[in-house]
Amino acid sequence: TPMYTSGDALSNVGATEKVLEYLRREPSVCTGGTLSPESLHGHACFRNVSSRYPSCPNIQALKKVSFELRPGEAMALVGLNGSGKSSCVTLLERFYEPQSGEVLLDGVPVRDYGHKHFHRQRPPVVLVGQEPVLFSGSFWENLTYSLQGCSEEDMSRAAKEADALGFICELEGGFAA
Repeated sequence: TPMYTSGDALSNVGATEKVLEYLRREPSVCTGGTLSPESLHGHACFRNVSSRYPSCPNIQALKKVSFELRPGEAMALVGLNGSGKSSCVTLLERFYEPQSGEVLLDGVPVRDYGHKHFHRQRPPVVLVGQEPVLFSGSFWENLTYSLQGCSEEDMSRAAKEADALGFICELEGGFAA
C-alpha cells in the first residue's frame, strides 16, 4: 500500500539522518596521540582510575581502581549491574577518559596512541555482555562479523577454546545454523 511504502521511506530517511549525525560527531576524548606501533602486546594496567558515567556525571562508576591484565591470561570482571565492569572496558578502548588515574597499554597511556590507529588494532580486551545480541544470519556470520580472512580452521579452534564447539556442532547445520 502507498501508506506502507511512504512510512518505510520516511523511516529510512530518519535512519540515514541519524547515521550521518553520528559520522559528523567529534570524539569526546582527546585524539592528539601520535603513537602507532605495528602491534600491541595487550598488557593493560589501571592505576588509581576514577571515572564517572558520561550520561550521569553525578554517579561515580570507578573509584581509585587498580589492576593489571597480562597478555595470554584470562581475567574476568564480575559484579552487580552498575559496578563499573563495562566502564573499565570503555576506558581501555578509549571511548571515554578517566577523571583521574591512568590507563596504560603496554606501559604507555592509551591517550598517547593515535586515535584512528588505536581503533584499527584488534581489541586487546573483549566485552561479553550479559544479554548477547545476535544478528539475523548464521553463527558463522555472527562470529566473523568484523573479521576478514577468518578460515574455518581458525573459527573451529576459537570455538573450541571458548568451549562452544560442542554446542555449535550439535545444532542442525553447525556454523551455518
